[in-house]
Amino acid sequence: MKKYYRYLIFQTNRFIQVEITNGYCDQEEEMGKELGDNLYKIGIRATTDSATDWGYVIDIIYMNIKYILYLAVIHSDNKAFAICLESSETDIHPDLISEIIKVLNSDARNFNITLLSQEEWNQKFIRQNIGGPHDMRKIAENN
Repeated sequence: MKKYYRYLIFQTNRFIQVEITNGYCDQEEEMGKELGDNLYKIGIRATTDSATDWGYVIDIIYMNIKYILYLAVIHSDNKAFAICLESSETDIHPDLISEIIKVLNSDARNFNITLLSQEEWNQKFIRQNIGGPHDMRKIAENN
């Protein structure tokens, strides 16, 4: 089954420090919960969410299509995070991407928001052996 991906990378100055401790990052969870809440407020159904040892995961229903949103720190010193949107049904809807960018932009502490295609993502992180959303945390571990 083909999977479709789009990526967003951004930095934030909302935290004094971003740390990964015993495989978990409290800042990922805080950002993920707030992102899910803000998406819900604008009518995007965030059905379930969970913190894992490789990031924060939110299941989303948008226009009756299920997406999975992964959030992970990719550089703790620069307070940089990545979001991966995944769908196994169809390509990622551009309006969903726009809504997520609006939510990120609504917090003035987030900056340098960049949208990447799968190819651009692969080029940017090719040397770090990053395969997919479950590997995003490896970027932070390699920095």
